[in-house]
Amino acid sequence: AFAAATLLAFNVVTVWFARYPNAEVVMQGFLFAALLANARTHEDGDRFFAPVAGALLGLLLFLRFDAVLGVAGVGVGLLLGVFSGQRPRASMLVAFAAFAVPAVAYFLGPLRAYASFPIAFFSAMPVWQWMLLALAVAGAGAAVWIGSRQPGIRTALLRYVPSTIALGLCVLAVYALYFRHPGGRLAAHDAYSLRTFANFYVTVPAILAALIGYLLYARRAFWRDPAFFATVAIFTVFVFFKIRIVPEHFWAARRFLPVILPATLLFACAAGLGTTAGVRVRLPRVVLGLVFVFLLGWQFARASAPVAAHVEYAGLIPHLEGLAAQFGNDDLVIVEGRDAQSDVHVMATPLAYIYGRNVLVLNSARPDKARFAAFLEWAKTRYPRVLFVGGGGTDLLSHRYEVKALSSTRFQVPEYESAPNAYPRGIRRKEFEFSVYEFTKPEPAMAGARSFDLDVGVNDDVHVLRFHAKEVADGRTFRWSRATSYISVTKISPESRELVLVLGDGGRPAAAPEARVDVFLHNQQVGSVVVDGGFTPYILQIPADLVARAGAATDSVELRLVTTTWNPARVLGSGDGRVLGVMVDRVTIK
Repeated sequence: AFAAATLLAFNVVTVWFARYPNAEVVMQGFLFAALLANARTHEDGDRFFAPVAGALLGLLLFLRFDAVLGVAGVGVGLLLGVFSGQRPRASMLVAFAAFAVPAVAYFLGPLRAYASFPIAFFSAMPVWQWMLLALAVAGAGAAVWIGSRQPGIRTALLRYVPSTIALGLCVLAVYALYFRHPGGRLAAHDAYSLRTFANFYVTVPAILAALIGYLLYARRAFWRDPAFFATVAIFTVFVFFKIRIVPEHFWAARRFLPVILPATLLFACAAGLGTTAGVRVRLPRVVLGLVFVFLLGWQFARASAPVAAHVEYAGLIPHLEGLAAQFGNDDLVIVEGRDAQSDVHVMATPLAYIYGRNVLVLNSARPDKARFAAFLEWAKTRYPRVLFVGGGGTDLLSHRYEVKALSSTRFQVPEYESAPNAYPRGIRRKEFEFSVYEFTKPEPAMAGARSFDLDVGVNDDVHVLRFHAKEVADGRTFRWSRATSYISVTKISPESRELVLVLGDGGRPAAAPEARVDVFLHNQQVGSVVVDGGFTPYILQIPADLVARAGAATDSVELRLVTTTWNPARVLGSGDGRVLGVMVDRVTIK
């Protein structure tokens, strides 16, 4: 156990998630404490630990929904323990129920959205399936009751159940390591989940040693603590059947943290350092086991060294403090949401809960204009200032109010690589770029404006939608468009006849499709251009009837750019995985 705990401390998964607020680290501590308390009460006969185990299991339900796997493992262990003479303690069941009943109400009430999938699954079950489930539960209970009273059945179960479970895990593991491949509805990250765990985080020899350790100790010690063996088996089969997480690392590694990683190291160390019968083989095995554990620890330390020396988002706090200083305690701050496809929304939580600002996060990058305007009218009666923080582009412009730019900020912080289906290899610079705006009453002077002129990349966050982040090159600010990008046009005079787009192809290679841009204004196509070379003005004529319709619009008019895209990572093999359209520098209607 000491060797396994040491390896666990050095493993890169532990080192990484020890720095992040996450439920899996807490789940690991609570679940293993519950398993230990359960072992103490049933193996050692210590009644004190029975309610402790029940309370810990009940508290787990408030932490994460997949804690039900731990509860199921302990439940299966208690049922199997009946065959070896163990009896579930009533105090344990009462303590568990004291927390489980409120937990169910918690999931059905305040956390209903979080538990929507299992709720929908069980709600959709027809009556005959419920009856079948009830019969299965009753049948299992009857089988346990009858089997525990029939010496022949009881003896057979005591003899064969541990080996059957252990051999079943070994067969599934060998299949997953060497023979499982994606196909049909089986995704690659699900098919290769055990291989990923082995190759990225613990090594294949550690997996094989853990299987040997499970097999040896299941035969020897299963009936001392069936709950532990059952919990490990249930978690392993459930997680590696379908990992159920976006396969970006180290993010996906959180699935292994609560049970699978510590159990793997525990059984691997048990195989290498555990007790054996026979003095002549004991010393060589211990020596080999120590060498094996040392090599694992050395490998873990090597993998963890870059992560241990890294401080994620170092330097972010001073920038957060500077942002918070721009807002008063009586201001209302609206922050763009994730739908804007930027990371500005992550600042909303510390602004609200650390710096005590009044913060709301938009759910959509295209909120309903009328409702939003009505909300602003109400907010102005409660807050002296209503402000907006954005950087990715949000469609907020309306003739009902004006948006005034106050400040613009750009900075970079270190961020460890997040690699899909690959092991992260290094540190990159993550850029935050955002502006602060204030919602004000519309100024009468805007009515006399004769043209619309937008310098893309300069305080344009409320004008653009579905663009990439702002960039600067050769003294020009610009944004890359996506397959479909939008620009909110606030001023179109009756005399307007030309739409001028300053575009560049960004060095699009010959292997990529030509940079064709179809341009739509107020849902009417005004032309198409093929962008070739550096920044060049492309002039399109606007029909008079379209100008009249757009000028009569009660809100801002939508300019839509539909572009053929390319991916630098696929075409050039570069590290840029974005899907790019064209570079947009300026938009003018005159």
